[in-house]
Amino acid sequence: MIDKTKYIVLDVETNGLSSLKHDLLSISIFQPDTEKVYNKFLPLELNDEVLTTHINGITKKDLLYATELSQSDVNNIISEFDIDNRIILTYGNLDEKFINCLLYTSDAADDL
Repeated sequence: MIDKTKYIVLDVETNGLSSLKHDLLSISIFQPDTEKVYNKFLPLELNDEVLTTHINGITKKDLLYATELSQSDVNNIISEFDIDNRIILTYGNLDEKFINCLLYTSDAADDL
């Protein structure tokens, strides 16, 4: 049996396959032992339109009031989901590339 206190699940939805050319549209985190969930839409910055609605169901209207991920948001996520003490499960390296790009190109990278 897998110990549910040892990991979290991170999933992202993107506007394409290139973290340098396409926007990260949403971030979701699931903590299995507590069933805590975090979901956040992010604004379009690299693209004018949502190109992947047919895949992920996200529309431009969904992103209308989306805000950037701030350093405060990152700090809260790390604390609330005990990320320093857990393995982060993602779907391949695509999710990791988009998260890294987001963190290293935004104000969320201030303390990294």
